[in-house]
Amino acid sequence: MFENEEVEIEKVPTPQAFLLLVKQLNSVAYEKEAVLQCEESGTKIANLQGFLAGVRNYKKVMRDNGYEFDIKYDGTTERACLYFDDDGCVLDLNELRVTLNDITEFTETRTYEKFKEKWQSSVDTKKDWLFYTSEKSRDLHFVKGWYEAMKMIDDFIERLQQGLEAAEKEAANSLPFEEIGQ
Repeated sequence: MFENEEVEIEKVPTPQAFLLLVKQLNSVAYEKEAVLQCEESGTKIANLQGFLAGVRNYKKVMRDNGYEFDIKYDGTTERACLYFDDDGCVLDLNELRVTLNDITEFTETRTYEKFKEKWQSSVDTKKDWLFYTSEKSRDLHFVKGWYEAMKMIDDFIERLQQGLEAAEKEAANSLPFEEIGQ
């Protein structure tokens, strides 16, 4: 294969559960865009700009791997209510089970596995750039924000799994008062 030769990537529709995670990511990016408009600290600006660049890069890696999704997901207008608030996960036990089941279905596919390989390659390239090419201290803050965005969907999945474990533990320890009265 020659350097300029393009490899045909099999296009696959992005699973709805994955799109919902992208919408969650867009919600966070939307909030960070708003903060960026009034931030004065140079390091925080670099971090926020890096985060937004990381969100764009995440979606690019998705597309480069063959995931197809509407252009409306490229910006931050397609958002979803976040799964989490200050108290933790906002989904109830049944919603958590369904959501994680849907997520598990697509994360166990070969397409997602290939996506994660490209994701890791993108992260490694950015690390190499930071260590060997970068000349400004600002770049460190930029890359920290970029990496935060790149791993945010994985963090969402992990937090959902932790939320499910906590909800199941709470359900196991609670008494079924509703059933007694019937």
